[in-house]
This record gives sequence, structure tokens and C-alpha cells, in this order.
Amino acid sequence: DQLSTMLRGFQLADESETEDLTKMALREAIRFNSMSIVDFLLKSEVHLTAKFLSQLMKTAAANGCTPALTLLVGRDPTGEVLAANNDVCITSAICGSHSDTVQFLIDNGTYGCATSILEKGFVHAAQMGDIGILKSLSSVMLDSQSYCNILAQSLNAACWAGRRNTAEWLIHAGAEVNSVVDGIPSLETPTKGCRRRQRQVSRGNKWTWPRKPLISCLQPLDR
Repeated sequence: DQLSTMLRGFQLADESETEDLTKMALREAIRFNSMSIVDFLLKSEVHLTAKFLSQLMKTAAANGCTPALTLLVGRDPTGEVLAANNDVCITSAICGSHSDTVQFLIDNGTYGCATSILEKGFVHAAQMGDIGILKSLSSVMLDSQSYCNILAQSLNAACWAGRRNTAEWLIHAGAEVNSVVDGIPSLETPTKGCRRRQRQVSRGNKWTWPRKPLISCLQPLDR
């Protein structure tokens, strides 16, 4: 299996190469959600500096590896590393449509997460049809003064993208169907994979504003 193959590779490597190989294996195991390897390596003598732990958290969030992220947070007893990277982690998780990871970060790592990140992420999730993420984000945005406006922007985005179920959810959540919005915010994407995905939905920036959800539905879909 993968773990046996990795251990065999360590046996063939020079001792001077072991630490670098261990770190590389840990990064790749998180990337591909190979939890047997992640668990084994984290229990070994791998040295987790704050910088390396930060990199691993970002990798776990971007790839939706929530079990690994859970273990990594356990190696951050003060919460300082997650707090410093929470905005990037939750943005990556939203971009990747990893609803479980988004919920985990909300439950365990919302150490002052920027409101603008949550708002942009909400609109992005609506455009992508990620209702699970919308539910998670709405739980921490209900008391925001801008929530009604974010709902309106999200409804426009969902209608343009043809996300019928998402539009229905937003209406039930309180989105005003006759509201006029002047534009929608764009979610900054921290990884290459996120940026590729964002390009697929960025055409909304070419819309004419202001507009209502009905106009968004009637807008020709150049996809």
C-alpha cells in the first residue's frame, strides 16, 4: 500500500535526505487526502515549524482534507498559526467547494475572520451553487448589517449562473427578488487551482449594472 511504499523509499534514502523527504511526503499526502500517511508522519519526529505548519494548513484547506486539517489544528495549541492563516484557508476552501472544510474553519478558526472575506465567499458560493457553504456562512453572517445586500448580490449571481436550487434557497433565506444591485464582489483567489476556477465565473464582471435577479436570469449565458 501507499504507506509501505513510502517507508521503503525512506529506507533507500540517505539519512541527510530524510527530513526533506518527510516534509514532501506529508505535503503530498495532505494534497491527496492519504490519511494513513498523514497520521503516521504527524506521529513521527517530523519537525513542524510555524511556517511549515502554516503551509500544511493552507494545503489541507485548499484540497478539502478536513481530517488532516483537524490534526494540524491539534498541533497548534495556541491557535496562533490558524489565526494568522484563517482568511486564506477559508477562501481556499470556499473556492474549492469544500463545504466540510468551511464548516470546520467556522467552528474552530474564525479568529476575527475578515467580514469582507465571508461576504465575497457567500456571493461566490451562490454563483457556484454551493448551498452547503451558503448555509455555513449564513450562520455567522445573519447579524451583519450588510447581510440583506449580500443576499441580493448572491441572488443575482445565482440567477445569472442558472443555479435554480440556490436561487430558491436564497429567496427562502430572505433575498428580495425585486432588489436592485450595482455589482457583485469578486473573491480573491489565493491558489492556482482557485484562480483557474475563478476565471470560469469572472465573466459576471462584464454585466451591465444596476440590475435585478430577473434580468440576470434573462442575460445570455456565454459559457
